[in-house]
Amino acid sequence: MNTINHSLIFRLILTIFLILLLIAGIAYGISQSVNTRDNAINDATLIGYLGSIIGLIITISKYWSDQDKMQLELIILFNNKYDLLNDKLFDIINKVNNLESTCKDSDPRKTFQDYLNLCAEEYFWYKRARLSKQIFKSWECGMIININKICKIQEMKFFIKEEMKNDISYFKLFAYLKLNENFDKELLEA
Repeated sequence: MNTINHSLIFRLILTIFLILLLIAGIAYGISQSVNTRDNAINDATLIGYLGSIIGLIITISKYWSDQDKMQLELIILFNNKYDLLNDKLFDIINKVNNLESTCKDSDPRKTFQDYLNLCAEEYFWYKRARLSKQIFKSWECGMIININKICKIQEMKFFIKEEMKNDISYFKLFAYLKLNENFDKELLEA
């Protein structure tokens, strides 16, 4: 699948624009200093202009660096949270496959609700543009697969139907995943 990295394209276009702006400023400064006698004022203007452009480039670079750092921190945070839930989720899925449970003491509804809260958190940060589309789409596939498997258990299917009534508390995740439309049709067929 060929995906376009819009963030990279934006950075490239912005960098090219700033370089062209810098070249235009230098050319303007040189043409002004040649045409006038007061070279000191034009040199100061040119130095100020160059300083402003360099400051802008540094600020934008810092912004993108901070965005990348935040995305990495969110990925680590969400992966750690998922790791804590993973055994319990696998236990619920084993019940679907009639396999023996490994975590006898866990409440499947609480585990599933914790998982839905994690999914909603991931979706929230994706909507806030703190997670890239590529990363979230990968997680989205996992969400749909896990929800589909878990809801084959009748008790869990009833549980998620109740949770869907409170979609706002999940940042409208169910609407985004189109669970409301596909709940009884294709997504959660037993």
